[in-house]
Amino acid sequence: MPLAISTFQPPTRWANSCWRNSAFLNLNSYTDMDTDMELSKKTTILFPPDLYDQLSILAQQRHSSVGELVRQACQSQYSLTSKADRLALINQMANLNLPVGTPEEMKRESVAPIEPLP
Repeated sequence: MPLAISTFQPPTRWANSCWRNSAFLNLNSYTDMDTDMELSKKTTILFPPDLYDQLSILAQQRHSSVGELVRQACQSQYSLTSKADRLALINQMANLNLPVGTPEEMKRESVAPIEPLP
């Protein structure tokens, strides 16, 4: 008789906790909300129950998914941004029109003058 999922009992308490509270991210059919890019890699991530609960609440508050939170955290933590995104940020900073001096002026302002030794 084949074993049904509803009767599956993990062998340990830790495995049981992971089975009930893990996040299975099926990325094959999910499209990223920010970039509308089809995702093609799949992974399984096991979280401790309290962390997963916190992520679930945060995802609900942001009208997102736990998977989307994980993808955003990876991009933020490991600077996984596209060249176009980096160039757009550089252009935004350049358009701030902040007062900027010459390299010599900036060096004088940021580096203390060298004083002779006693």
